[in-house]
Amino acid sequence: MPGGYGAALLLDGWALLGRADLRAAEETLRRWMTASTLVRSHRDGGQVVVVADSGIPTVQALVRWDPVWHARAQLAERAEVGFPPAVHLAAVDGTAVSVTDLLDATVLPDGAELLGPVPLPPGSGCRSRATNPNPTTSSGCSSGCRAAPARAGPGARRCAGRAQCETHAGAGAGAGRSVADRLAVRPGDLADGPRCSNGDAVTVSPYLGFGSLNPVLELAERNHGGLFVLAATSNPEGAQVQRSVTADGRSVAQTMVDEAAARNAGAEVLGSVGVVVGATLADAPDLSGLHGPILMPGVGAQGGTADDVRRLAGDCLHAVVPNVSREVLRAGPSVAALQEAVSRSVDSFAFLQA
Repeated sequence: MPGGYGAALLLDGWALLGRADLRAAEETLRRWMTASTLVRSHRDGGQVVVVADSGIPTVQALVRWDPVWHARAQLAERAEVGFPPAVHLAAVDGTAVSVTDLLDATVLPDGAELLGPVPLPPGSGCRSRATNPNPTTSSGCSSGCRAAPARAGPGARRCAGRAQCETHAGAGAGAGRSVADRLAVRPGDLADGPRCSNGDAVTVSPYLGFGSLNPVLELAERNHGGLFVLAATSNPEGAQVQRSVTADGRSVAQTMVDEAAARNAGAEVLGSVGVVVGATLADAPDLSGLHGPILMPGVGAQGGTADDVRRLAGDCLHAVVPNVSREVLRAGPSVAALQEAVSRSVDSFAFLQA
């Protein structure tokens, strides 16, 4: 609307702030401030009304229009209870024996706390995490884990785990080369330098053009790794770009799927270039020609269900990798409750194993 809206009414503050999500407060403030920028200034008669307790710090940050103050308050609260980014965390998944071997050979920095191992779903092994509250040794946990196999010696059993790293390229092919240099997508030796080694796949953004991903694609192929390319994501804001129509009549999302499909052509089973398709979408791009894996986040806390995954994937269920995280974590901190939540998730996706 030219000049901005006359008013905005921000409802259901309790629902936004009460979500079982570490970033609920900052995400709520972001949404509120984004909506408020669409309203004309107070000098021109604009008004923003938020339905929430005025004593809540997030509400105060909106009233003061001071996100920096809010960020500092959030950081102080997280530091008090030992939550990121006040602490640095390294997680290792694998068989119980492999994780134990790795932990025995790992030297953690002073002050680091070891959490676990805790069981993963049946047949998936276990997970252990190390947190480091000392910002001056932020690389201590990760470097300790990387060096552990070398210290363990050639007789140590390799961890049969899986790792996925996420990154977003920022400036065309040059950024793609930078990402490739940093990540070194290889399922090889964990001790090989300060990179995201031992990763099975990385998630990358193609919205500077699919060609900007060439350096990462080439490195992944050379080292037998994989990529998940953002195509149609769960976040509502993504539709502004992903549903835009290109000159040939395809949506941007469909173009990304088709580009990934071209990379997978000729693969015997599935190619190594997958796409990300959110489980909360009303409809998905045509995935029938992808011939690659489909990562589907948004299940559980964001509203997606197993039925949504089945509906969106259609005949491509054999290639689907659903992502369930917050729905499980919100059941904690009880280990038994977490295990029960994992079991429920596994049962709800039993159709994928058919």
